[in-house]
Amino acid sequence: MPEIWTCQNQCNRPFRCVKCGDDHASTSCLKRPTLRQLVQTAKVNIRQAIKAAKYKQYKELLLTKGKSRKTNDNAETIMKQTRHHTIETAQLNNQINHLPLNPNPNIPSTQVTRPLKPNTPYTYAQAARQKDRSIPKTDIKDPNDFVEVLDAMVDKFQNIMTLMVVTWNANGLSERKQELDLFLRTERIDVALISETRFTQKNVFRLKHYMVYTTNHPSGNSHGGTAIIIKENIKHYLLEEYKTDKIQATSVRIHDNKVETTLSAIYCPPRHVTTSEDFKNYFKTLGNRYICGGDWNAKHVFWGSRLTSPRGRQLYLATNDLNLHCVSHGVPTYWPADPNKKPDLLDFYVIKNIPLSQLDVEESTDLSSDHTPVIVNVHCQAVLIEYPQRMYNHRTDWDEYRAKITKSVNLNSPLNDVNSIETAIESFNRLIHQAAKESTPF
Repeated sequence: MPEIWTCQNQCNRPFRCVKCGDDHASTSCLKRPTLRQLVQTAKVNIRQAIKAAKYKQYKELLLTKGKSRKTNDNAETIMKQTRHHTIETAQLNNQINHLPLNPNPNIPSTQVTRPLKPNTPYTYAQAARQKDRSIPKTDIKDPNDFVEVLDAMVDKFQNIMTLMVVTWNANGLSERKQELDLFLRTERIDVALISETRFTQKNVFRLKHYMVYTTNHPSGNSHGGTAIIIKENIKHYLLEEYKTDKIQATSVRIHDNKVETTLSAIYCPPRHVTTSEDFKNYFKTLGNRYICGGDWNAKHVFWGSRLTSPRGRQLYLATNDLNLHCVSHGVPTYWPADPNKKPDLLDFYVIKNIPLSQLDVEESTDLSSDHTPVIVNVHCQAVLIEYPQRMYNHRTDWDEYRAKITKSVNLNSPLNDVNSIETAIESFNRLIHQAAKESTPF
């Protein structure tokens, strides 16, 4: 450690061990690291390996499938450079200058910061920054490995107690199905609130292990629209769709312990004049406890935008009158291809009757669109649907199953009394379960 040696040489004091503090060199220290230190070191190594694997996986996907870009190369280069500098701006501000932008002191301040000018480029390490939840679920291969067992227990606990929600403007969802599927599985997203799907009645969109609900534009044309993609094992039901020329929304209601929470995906087209009454009419359809997220196309410094637009003022008035909270991370989410336009924050969440302490908002740059997704971790326990366990599936080898039953069944056992009959029935049941387990890959 050069800093320690420099300090020791300047102050002319005898060096000390950085592990235990005694008067000897650190290389000759006999103190063994604690169990907690070993666990932390192992987790850091696991996360670094996962980041490298995710980067390789995304790189291979881009090389094989490619990405369809409608903008030219110059506009795309300018957009990427602007995006990198603006993200670094907000990140530097989060570390240095936490200044709340709350024009009304009676309303709680959200996670909003002031932009600064960038000094350094945006790096892949910052884009790949993940928390403990980004560790994919894996089976325990070595039950004697304490680190592996502990990591699996923490991962399972986080899955139970945290609801992962993401909102994203897809700018056309059909052509981004593969990368969205990979993103949902990698980040273990429970609910995705998608805006600007551009679906019509002819579109069919399905994802494995997810339920998809859509709301198209009232005109029936392929523009606007919203969708909710929710895991099929989460207990929920669909609410009536809300679609007007000014607002399109898809809403579901999930069971959270003893209460119900509404999740709603919203999209507000930019060409219409939307008033505070329009927003209030929409909010009144969501119930008493909800999280709605999407592309509002409304700018206000209260939730971290660069400036305040007329629609932003109307939305702010509606949220203020209804005692709602606007939650964002303060980083731009819209990245225009036009070099004359500047990035800004348009995608965020509006919540009601959910404590801010139970929310954790973070940014993501994984998906390819002119908008970046916004992830929120809701610390709650959603009620899951318990599916009955089956002994067989479509991959069961029935020939192998029949052969195992024929080989192992005992047809010569005496059936003289009740006990012998019960014993024979139990033995035959165990044989059936064992043969089905060995003949069915899960």
